[in-house]
Amino acid sequence: MKYLKIILIVSMLILTPLNAANNKALAGGIVAGVALIAAMNANTESKCKAINYKNYTVGETMLASPANSIIDDKFDACISKVVLFTGNINNTESYNLDITQGQIVKTTKISSGYKIQFATTVVTPVEQLSGVKTEPLYVQIDEQGTIIKADSPLKNLIEKKLFKVTDKIVLKEKTFSQEIIYTGISGDELHFQYREYKGSTLRWPFTMNLIFDLKKSDIIKIKHYKIQILEANNTQIVYKVL
Repeated sequence: MKYLKIILIVSMLILTPLNAANNKALAGGIVAGVALIAAMNANTESKCKAINYKNYTVGETMLASPANSIIDDKFDACISKVVLFTGNINNTESYNLDITQGQIVKTTKISSGYKIQFATTVVTPVEQLSGVKTEPLYVQIDEQGTIIKADSPLKNLIEKKLFKVTDKIVLKEKTFSQEIIYTGISGDELHFQYREYKGSTLRWPFTMNLIFDLKKSDIIKIKHYKIQILEANNTQIVYKVL
């Protein structure tokens, strides 16, 4: 998209003669180009619904283990659906199948739910040498993860709920994220790391390793976050965001 924008602008400058008589044409060309670029941006952004995501609720008791986020804020991110296979299918109807968790090859959104392409039937090395090829297997599921249609070897799985449709947070280029990670305790000293991201890129200059003395106060402040520590050890931290 960036290269296309540059090409559009350069093309307008090259194709429009740079003389006083054509100043209006040049201005008009640039305005039209800017409008076209804005339209392309709007079309791209419209495919993704912007949300602000956070992994905590203010005033609610939360729990986290070391090396995990106690604060994870993502501003102007996107939310999309992801399909997870939660079942385990082996040797269905005497077919030589090996379909296990994590072997979804492709997921396609359709009007009635999702079309799932599985890893293919098993082919032995001898069969491979003789030219036997694997064939993909497909099932269709509804929005709740229940199989509503399936290829022949999997027909006995129709009406079984072997999938989970869940939300996935997607970062855009302009998504701004703030993260506070609990890194453990030493004596009465609590250790945290603060991070910022632009899109998926860590902003290194803003990364901070922080230490707080629990004897002085059970309330700590990092940036604009005020956090009450209810319990902390090297197994877990229990806290509230105030």
